[in-house]
Amino acid sequence: MTRPERDTFVAQWALLAALALTATAGWKAASARLDGPRAPTRQARGRARWFFVLRMPEIKSSHEAGVEEMRARYSDWLRGLRRAGFTPTTLSRARLALAGGGGLPERAVVALFEPGRRRTEQVVAPVFRREGWPAVWLTDTAAMRAGSREYVTFHRAQVMALSGWWDVGYARKDGGYDIVSRDGRFVLGAGGAWSEIDGTFAVNRGEPRARLQTLTVNANWSARELADRLRAEIPVERPACLGKAVIQRREWGVTSAQSASLDACPAFALEAPQGKRGARLYWLGTAGLGDFVLSLRASALVGELQLHLVTDEESAGELTVAFTSRAVVVARRRAGAASRLAVLRRAGPLSARLTLEQGRLTVADDGAAAAWTSAPLDGVSRGLLELSVFEKVRGVARADGLQLHFEPALTPAVAEAAR
Repeated sequence: MTRPERDTFVAQWALLAALALTATAGWKAASARLDGPRAPTRQARGRARWFFVLRMPEIKSSHEAGVEEMRARYSDWLRGLRRAGFTPTTLSRARLALAGGGGLPERAVVALFEPGRRRTEQVVAPVFRREGWPAVWLTDTAAMRAGSREYVTFHRAQVMALSGWWDVGYARKDGGYDIVSRDGRFVLGAGGAWSEIDGTFAVNRGEPRARLQTLTVNANWSARELADRLRAEIPVERPACLGKAVIQRREWGVTSAQSASLDACPAFALEAPQGKRGARLYWLGTAGLGDFVLSLRASALVGELQLHLVTDEESAGELTVAFTSRAVVVARRRAGAASRLAVLRRAGPLSARLTLEQGRLTVADDGAAAAWTSAPLDGVSRGLLELSVFEKVRGVARADGLQLHFEPALTPAVAEAAR
């Protein structure tokens, strides 16, 4: 008896393969429709070891007018940041750039949404794609599993991660996030992702692992206010001017464009508010930079102009250089006790130069007979520069035509980049 030929099911397997290819193509097409074209994979290289993280506001309005207003505001923010020299990145890209000893472009910004709600994603995702900004989406894993309609679905989150426009973070029980993106996977902040002062400052140094600082963006900020607020935290790694900006009716110290000399620095005024004896301005970007040269000038002065080097935050220690029309007084305060280190007699317009090098402070004033150099001072390399005006009798302290030029001691990496 002749045995029948074995059925190889060739036709059936071919049909299944065709169906699978069709389904895959359909899924990719649907994904493209949901999230648009994929983001570019390359990120500009740099040497900065720091980046900013912005906690972006939710879309809460249920009215179309309010939604359109927030779309326009988001566009203004992203365009304003680009005009001010800020560039977008994500946590995963920052991690890859920093892990191998490389760096990020200066002023790299991570825009972060937490909690990432469905309504917000529907409104902002098209804006971020149009402006070419990738971002970070952190979502509530438990709520997604429970089928909450407030959050995107797992399928939508997967599409977002594969697009390259988003890092998607799934909340962990230990307080961290499992970050998933086209650039890889990693755990952010096992045991806690945010710093104790979360929402207050934006700058982060080193790889994004845990206890990140974020700056909560006020939905009422203008694009200029947002850019100025970030400028207030830019680490000063090259010679630059120190200036002032008003952000939400509050004065902040900001770093102006890089400059090689005091003459090119913009002038500003610092005065005590009505009913107050003094006013203070500080520059976050000068924190912890160690040795530096600071040049300053004032066209007019009422009261005292005081420069404060915060030398020990735990004990609130300060090294103060106070200028009046007649004298320069150098004093130190530690653990509540103050001591005077030097008094220099001076006259004429205020124009001075302060140099901190290997723990020694030198004060040179054009109106003084000679410069003064201190003995070695411990603890000053952790400094934060502050400026104040003070008048204890009449309360009319004011300094006009202030110009400040800050020149930090360059680290080897910054010095190499400058060359």
